[in-house]
Amino acid sequence: MSTSELHNAAYWLRTFATRFTHFFNHSDASPTSFALQVQQQFAKMEPQQAGIERFFFRVYMQAYIVVTLTEQSPKRVHQIRWFPDMQVVKQQCVAKMISIFADLPDLLRLYDSAKTSGSERKRFSLLLVDCLRFLAQRLELAEERSFWLTVYVEALLALRAELAIFHAEAQHVAGMPARSHVQLMQAALHFAKGDDARARDCLQSALAKANSAEDTKRLPVDRTVLHLLDCLLREQSWERLYGWLCALPTKAEQHNGKEVRLLLEHWLRLPVAFRTAAELEQVLADMHPWSHAEYSAFLLGQQRFDEWYVLYLSIAHHQADLIADVPEEVVRQRPELLLVLHHQWIDRVLSTRAVKHEEVIARLHKLRLHYEGLQRADEWQQYITSLKSKYKRSRALLRMMEEAELLA
Repeated sequence: MSTSELHNAAYWLRTFATRFTHFFNHSDASPTSFALQVQQQFAKMEPQQAGIERFFFRVYMQAYIVVTLTEQSPKRVHQIRWFPDMQVVKQQCVAKMISIFADLPDLLRLYDSAKTSGSERKRFSLLLVDCLRFLAQRLELAEERSFWLTVYVEALLALRAELAIFHAEAQHVAGMPARSHVQLMQAALHFAKGDDARARDCLQSALAKANSAEDTKRLPVDRTVLHLLDCLLREQSWERLYGWLCALPTKAEQHNGKEVRLLLEHWLRLPVAFRTAAELEQVLADMHPWSHAEYSAFLLGQQRFDEWYVLYLSIAHHQADLIADVPEEVVRQRPELLLVLHHQWIDRVLSTRAVKHEEVIARLHKLRLHYEGLQRADEWQQYITSLKSKYKRSRALLRMMEEAELLA
């Protein structure tokens, strides 16, 4: 496959993908099955030999699946029932794009060897530039910009070994007019070079242009930033990862639930040498209730049972949640907290309209056993007396308590 043929393949592949649009728009097939059919047809034409032709063919193959789904089928894309499926297809394409560019360093070493002719190296460089220009075009169109920026970042990370092409790309982007997609490309270049401060500045500027009301004091978390964190985690660049995490807001209300969990995972996977316990505790507190399990384990690990108890009650919005799966260390070291939890449960149940007195009686029997186990029988009698006085108008409850021999 010659250079001109491969250049023309981009247009030809898109034309081929367009043929499936009619099928996609006029059938009940899901985006996943549609993308699978396009990919199967592309695979029949994919060059079998490893090398430059197959690399670029695979790049364009994944790219045009996304292009066809997002641009040529707006009618189906905006049907709410396809949204989850569309996200699956895009995530699959992102994963495949990343795996494709993971092979690029080996190709760079192959075409940089002394055995490769000058014409072959030039041809390879031209095709790389053509691929970068294609990604820049997708970013400029603002369709699925986060997806294409992810691919662009992966391409730049793979091109770091090829300094000539990398510097040429940086000079090209520097000469482009200051627009939001150009600032995103500049952020990707700075990130690939390791200049995280300038990368964050470019991202903030691009976000400010996209949304003038956006607070740019701290960088918001979006899919682009999460991908950058994934790249640092993959390369185990712990100091850089710590710097990015410190520049991101941690308040749970500033993100959706999925973003909070992903951001928390990066904090938790950061080695202990790069973060203090106080920093982690602040992050867990800011991200609550999404960080409830981790925050509870943190407090229990430091034997801060009173703080754990307050946290436990804050998440138990329903009666059934109270006293469910109380950690063993609490039962063993602070059994008196169980008494308070039983009191909370009984009060909540009795305050509802549809009271099930049988459940209350069963819980009172358990509560009496706890009091007797702690050798606090006098306090049990005081609690029963106060409960009788508080709910003296509930004749059904008092009658059942008397039948169960709970009243003195």
